[in-house]
Amino acid sequence: IIVTCAPHIMFFADRDGDGEPEVRETLFTGFATNTIERGINNPIWGLDGWIYIGSGSGGGTITGPRLKTPLEVGNSDFRIRADGSAIERVNGSVHTFGLTMNDVGDRFPSSGGTSVRYALPLPHRYLARNPHVPSPNDTHNASNYNRGFRISEPHPWRVRRRSDPAWVKFYGDRETNSNYFSGGCSTTYYGGTLFPGRYRGNLFYCEPSLNIIHRAILNRDGAGYKATRAPEEMESEFLASTDQWFRPMNLRTGPDGALYIIDMYREIIEDYSAIPRFLQQQYGLDQGRAHGRIWRLVPKNAKVQESPNFSKLSGIELAQEIESNNPWRRETAQRLLIERADKNPAEVLAKRLDGNWRGAIRAINTLASIGALKSSHVLTALRHKHFGVRIHALRIAEPLLKKDKAVSSHVFSMVDTLDPDPSVRLQIALTLGALQTEASATRLVSLSHQHGSDRWMESAILSSANGQNGSWLSQWKGTPLLGTTMAGRRDSNAVMNQLLHLNHVSPETGIPFLQGLIAGASQGDTPWPEPTNGWDTIATQLAVMMTSRNAEVRKLASGFAARLPIDSSKYIGKFLNSAKKQALDEQTPLNQRVSAIEMLSIAPYETLAPVAIKLLDPKQPPSLQQASIISLGKSHDIRVARELIKVWPSLTPKSRTAVLETLLSQENRLPFLLGALEKRAIQIGDLSAIQREK
Repeated sequence: IIVTCAPHIMFFADRDGDGEPEVRETLFTGFATNTIERGINNPIWGLDGWIYIGSGSGGGTITGPRLKTPLEVGNSDFRIRADGSAIERVNGSVHTFGLTMNDVGDRFPSSGGTSVRYALPLPHRYLARNPHVPSPNDTHNASNYNRGFRISEPHPWRVRRRSDPAWVKFYGDRETNSNYFSGGCSTTYYGGTLFPGRYRGNLFYCEPSLNIIHRAILNRDGAGYKATRAPEEMESEFLASTDQWFRPMNLRTGPDGALYIIDMYREIIEDYSAIPRFLQQQYGLDQGRAHGRIWRLVPKNAKVQESPNFSKLSGIELAQEIESNNPWRRETAQRLLIERADKNPAEVLAKRLDGNWRGAIRAINTLASIGALKSSHVLTALRHKHFGVRIHALRIAEPLLKKDKAVSSHVFSMVDTLDPDPSVRLQIALTLGALQTEASATRLVSLSHQHGSDRWMESAILSSANGQNGSWLSQWKGTPLLGTTMAGRRDSNAVMNQLLHLNHVSPETGIPFLQGLIAGASQGDTPWPEPTNGWDTIATQLAVMMTSRNAEVRKLASGFAARLPIDSSKYIGKFLNSAKKQALDEQTPLNQRVSAIEMLSIAPYETLAPVAIKLLDPKQPPSLQQASIISLGKSHDIRVARELIKVWPSLTPKSRTAVLETLLSQENRLPFLLGALEKRAIQIGDLSAIQREK
């Protein structure tokens, strides 16, 4: 068995059958041990033959006797090879204890206050290929509720803690209220058939602090998930106890299809930091340390499944169990086949590739793990009706793409014929990164145009826009992808050429590109290399855009310029002088005057303020006054507050409202506002209720 016991992950084996493990081996070490109730936990077997482990927000620098180099795991979950030869970070992060996988291999890491969370369905190894582009959050909430319905009375220490105002103020109402999820753990997917059909595919969630087990209905939501309460449990729970010592901590589906509940059965489960010192002295924190029990939950009158002794099954018999309707049996059969590395069952496994989808997923992964995979196996799985089989086939196909034209052609056809499933389309975008050809780049472009709005599609495509695939970036015009990738790669020359092109054609058509530039430039701290011809060309082109009549172009151009090692103001001096004249010229059309003062918002305070203050004259059009106040508000110069308060008496009511919002928008302006209120230069009644609350 493999055991997590921070700072180690250990391997134990009983070779002589005496019940004592004479083999004790450290596979990995270095995991954090600084928090009692947090730490690496709950190893589970993955569909791909790796073992997945929850981080418990631990982290550490990990070494091992078979590891070539140490690994910083951070706070993310990770996966290991059973022999200790490899460890890798994965998306998702268990905050408490426990994680689970559904039948297609998506993971659901546990959290104390959220019943259902899922790991980003873009495996970490893909995102790491292109470190210069932004990555989405690696864990997402599927449920949007946190209320629990207990039937037990809160423990007396919780009642006492809640009566302490200082404790409630520090931890918040949700943490001290006994009716919310706060200690949830061991999210568990039920994929068996012993329970009635409506339970298959549900998630169960232990909440030991409420003495309950919660059930959530899981549904796909595009490439992600949504979870809801069961209709018959809107104000109740799947399982609840009046016993305050009932502490469900973990769940498992057994070989018989039953749900097994690990009950810690303890009076207090929190560590000492959660309990005030005076209460620790009144209650024994280790009451029940000798207790604990396991419950076996089965439906009434259910016929419990008989399970054979898997250690005595042949390879052929194990291969047949791959498509069992019991998840324990499917998993155990696959694990033993991989451990034995026996290729004899390959033909039996291959016959399952176009059958039951749960068995097909296990079969294709097992064939790959035992070294018996053929391109014909991959092609069969790529054609499967179920999206999960196609996803696993795409991942397994990647080493074949460069050497097997039939496989690569079929992957391309999945783009050309528009695979209907959003999760499959995401995986196609990720898999194409394994190729560096014009054909793969063309399909990436096609995905961006046809499905660029799919959730996470942009990140999937950008992860593949590395190496040769990146040389066809110009085909992504009209989407933010081009700018995000160029800026993420800090490709100064490419940015310069694209800006020249946009100003020659029409800057307005480059809005998505500029949006992408800002997104890419905001990621990481990699310095920008100087373009071949220096910074003058880029700075000049951005200066031209800053004078555009299109407000969005002006805003984006100035935003990107601020992220470059250039002083854009010296390049736009002539444009600013023209804007000053336009803003003050009463013969100029009003919309052009407004645009001019908006453009001056990027100018130094000394250039902006004289014009903007003059335009606050009540005789000026209201829209021009508003634009002047907004432009002043964008300046971080502390003199803005002083000047706005000085002209306060002459302002119209609408302009006064805008001035107050400007004064409240930056912390360094608040002392001036408070001073004006104290001197009654501004009346408290001039502030709205919302502004007074601020």
